[in-house]
Amino acid sequence: MTDILKITLVLIIIVFLLKKRWNLGLVMALSSIILAFMYLLSPFKFWNAFYTATTDITTISLVVALTLIRIFENVMRKNGIMQQMMDSFRGMVMNRRILMASMPALIGLLPSMGGALFSAPMVEEASKGINISPEKKAFVNYIFRHPWEFILPLYPGVILASAITSYSLRDLILTNIPYALCLLIGGTVWGLSGIGMQKEGFSWDIVLIILGVMTFKAVLNYSGAVTNISNFFTTEGIPVLPLLFFLPFIYGLLTGLTVAFVGSTFPIILGLENANHIGAISFAFASGYAGVLLSPVHLCLVLTREYFKAAMSGIYKKIIKVCILIILVAVAEYSILSRYYLAR
Repeated sequence: MTDILKITLVLIIIVFLLKKRWNLGLVMALSSIILAFMYLLSPFKFWNAFYTATTDITTISLVVALTLIRIFENVMRKNGIMQQMMDSFRGMVMNRRILMASMPALIGLLPSMGGALFSAPMVEEASKGINISPEKKAFVNYIFRHPWEFILPLYPGVILASAITSYSLRDLILTNIPYALCLLIGGTVWGLSGIGMQKEGFSWDIVLIILGVMTFKAVLNYSGAVTNISNFFTTEGIPVLPLLFFLPFIYGLLTGLTVAFVGSTFPIILGLENANHIGAISFAFASGYAGVLLSPVHLCLVLTREYFKAAMSGIYKKIIKVCILIILVAVAEYSILSRYYLAR
């Protein structure tokens, strides 16, 4: 129980600092120090944890991969490749509903903070002449931008989840595909019914985030907190499924950041009994991302609502339906994969 209180306190500190708009990497590094202090780790052990995290091949691969991703993103954006794709698509597609959905979906291929604001005018333009409420336009712009974060390696969340859990990126993406489809289906049903680069590619922020998250994971392992918490849940007979849902969901809801719930809760989830298989990891990812989609501090949601002057309650009514669909599919997939892995 003491371990749970310590971890809870650290998570509260992380959420508080993120709400103050601190850099995520700095927050995770500071949280690692606080955690080490709580568990009375010696400076030597803390240094070992930090050294292990920073020299691990996974950490180095992450830095290189995410830097190359940012270079790719900058090349496409600065050379107008994405804009050319959208212009071409606009000329080919006459159906207004498909055009409305395709604009945020194409923009969403490039991960950028507040990118929903870029696609909002395109959705507005595509919806001209159609009787559609501001809430529905905002919902379409918001939902169709976000299926890619489940499956596209351009987004750091799915890469970080793969690195932390040691499951291959391919397996995690394949397992996450049903949740991306839920966003597309939900967006269609509840939204469209009736209507120079190398220098810019490198980012110290990205490096700091990776080092902070991986150090936090290493300190958790060195402290023995993960093992103790896992033993506590097992001894108390607490089912694993609610934990897989609530831990990442609440964290995603509070932060609105995929990398935040992955980096902070997945190291804990890996220590839970019967949770160390791809079905459990994918379910936790779906749960956390549902929290991100519902988060009132999610920048895309805030900017979309502001652009369309839509009522937040009207947007939430539709987002909640999509999130419920995602969780229902996630539960079904978790049940199937759990039986398979536990029977092996």
